[in-house]
Amino acid sequence: MKKSARALTGLLATIAIGTASSPTQSAAETAAPDRPLSPLLAKTIRPGVTVASDAVFARAMAIKPFKEKDIPRCGATLPVATRIVKIRIKDNFRVKRTERDVISKRSAGGGVRIVSEPPIGPLSTSYDLLLNPSVWDPADSIIAVMVFIKDGRLKFISDDQSITTVELPAGTLSMFMCLDSIKTIPDKPDNDPDDNSPGGGTKFNVATFYVDRSKIQEQKFNIRVIVYHDDNIHALPIIIDPNIKNEG
Repeated sequence: MKKSARALTGLLATIAIGTASSPTQSAAETAAPDRPLSPLLAKTIRPGVTVASDAVFARAMAIKPFKEKDIPRCGATLPVATRIVKIRIKDNFRVKRTERDVISKRSAGGGVRIVSEPPIGPLSTSYDLLLNPSVWDPADSIIAVMVFIKDGRLKFISDDQSITTVELPAGTLSMFMCLDSIKTIPDKPDNDPDDNSPGGGTKFNVATFYVDRSKIQEQKFNIRVIVYHDDNIHALPIIIDPNIKNEG
């Protein structure tokens, strides 16, 4: 296993750990105990969806990746993606124990494929994605990337900034089409459809963004979360900054 990590002290830790482990999913998986959080630290914006409080959000947004840029929000009609990539940020999240759990499957269920990493280097994270013909189906033009937060002590900071990106060189169009609002849904079994329906089973907060296959390039995306400490009175803004290499 290869690992690389870099951290900024103070308010922010930027996670960058590369691994080559195989993804697994336990049928009996449950979310971490999600004790009520102090209203000073968190707020509920919809049933099942908790994000940073206004004060913690402001603290998180005061720490910005270089040239950070929002991904446009999706409209009422979402892009049609027949294939999805699932990134699972597992329960009992620990910076030094982060495991890669990334798969691709058809939105209708089945067709599971492992999503490889680009070549590992000092800026790698365990959530980097290599989108090449082994991931895309021949007729695909759009893929949905779903980020599942499976640790109850992690929360996205907001609907608009759950996932962000960075500015690109002048004249280069982003591969990221739009960002959906945070959903609270189960992690459906591999052979079942992933259709954002609540269904049964344990539900997790999920942020989804859509990638345009025609943009053959590399691009960063930032997963912005708050880590709520076990004492329930402290919180730490975290930015996980994977890279997507889209080979179409």
